[in-house]
Amino acid sequence: MALMNYTGRESIDRSLIDIIGEKNAPVLTVYLKTSPELKNNPKYAGCMVSLDAIRSTKAERRELGTVEDLPQSVKVVFRDFPSSNGVSFRLKVVHPIDKMIFGVASNLHEKEETSADNDTGGRKPLLPLNWAEQSDNLKGRFWKLNFKVPSNPILLLAKGKFSSLGEVNQPAFQALAFPSIMREILTYACIVRFENPPQWADDWVKLAKYLGCDETPVLPDSAESPQEIEEYLDAMAEWIDDVTASFAEDCRLGEITSEFKRS
Repeated sequence: MALMNYTGRESIDRSLIDIIGEKNAPVLTVYLKTSPELKNNPKYAGCMVSLDAIRSTKAERRELGTVEDLPQSVKVVFRDFPSSNGVSFRLKVVHPIDKMIFGVASNLHEKEETSADNDTGGRKPLLPLNWAEQSDNLKGRFWKLNFKVPSNPILLLAKGKFSSLGEVNQPAFQALAFPSIMREILTYACIVRFENPPQWADDWVKLAKYLGCDETPVLPDSAESPQEIEEYLDAMAEWIDDVTASFAEDCRLGEITSEFKRS
């Protein structure tokens, strides 16, 4: 719960905010993770969020959009700072018109990535959400998957086609996009990268098992010929088809699609 200080602005509870540093980045790079309680505060509706990096008299600000559109985890790069040594952070919630500060959390510090991972309340989402950059060429698509990250793949939404990231929870989007998203992720993890699967692949295979699907096909250690590899990949593609169908059935996406057509 946020507390009111003497200036009339809210002091945001720092337990609602985590700043996780990215290791081995060329400049200061962090992931801002916020609790849904911050986004759901009605006092912040329509307000803008910014994050400042501060060291002594030097500061750099990054504007992160509105509170409603703020992802649960968002990557923030501060190019004026080579590292986090001596750096503290300040998060502000500001009215977009009169620039009045509605909420602030100061003296925030970076946490080690491992400490956040070990915290049961800081588990990484299976499919993080974010807006696509303007430089991303979606070619008219509403969404795309970003696999060029060491962590779980990120679902990127096209700005202008959605009013908020939360629209992925709308039944129409789920019915039309979720099976394709599932198929694309499993195809990348299990077929495109079958010789060197990404670390997050196991999490998606566990999801398939949770849906009651069969075990993944196994490539024998003795398999060397192109035909044996092709047979394995064909079996994997069939397995992905079964997983996608089970996922759609488990989420009642067929019923949702029928209701969507009728409306």
